[in-house]
Amino acid sequence: MSPARRAPPTPLLEVLTQALVERPQASLGELAALAGVGRTTLHRLYPTREAVLRAVALDALAHLRAVDEEVGLAAAFAPGTPPAVSWQTLERWIERLVPLGPRLMFLVRASELDSDAELTRASAAQDATLLGALERAQAQGFLSPRPPAAWLMASLHALIYVCWEQVAAGTVAPRDAAGLVFRTWLGGVGEKANG
Repeated sequence: MSPARRAPPTPLLEVLTQALVERPQASLGELAALAGVGRTTLHRLYPTREAVLRAVALDALAHLRAVDEEVGLAAAFAPGTPPAVSWQTLERWIERLVPLGPRLMFLVRASELDSDAELTRASAAQDATLLGALERAQAQGFLSPRPPAAWLMASLHALIYVCWEQVAAGTVAPRDAAGLVFRTWLGGVGEKANG
């Protein structure tokens, strides 16, 4: 008889992200308890709460950047890219982002890190890829030119997070998540929907 297989442990930064989304003001000791590690262990890895926040933010940005690169988001709505390919790219991007809901929400809520110049630059660079795609889609008439691209991006991020919550709660099937976000978002900002 073979030994029972256990699921691999969840990476610490992922667990810390979830803990910070649930308890944004948690102390270093509380974060260690929520993550299931000793306070000394967490303190050795991240000597301050700010170090934890920074590590979680950098991890989140790395995951988001990997998704952008994986789906080729920078090419969406670029000259020469067929519109159908661009829409498929955006839908694949959403599909890959829904499971990253906690990371996305952490970045939105982590106001304590607003004064960190490196993180601010990294976050702006991250946003630039999506903003560029949305601005190109607006310029080509695929999205309404009325709302600012930053609003389109923020509303899309919010829908992704809400969808992740619904998947986690069991009210939305994971296989339906990306399509639901995509259709809800596009139905609200698509040029035909706005007359």
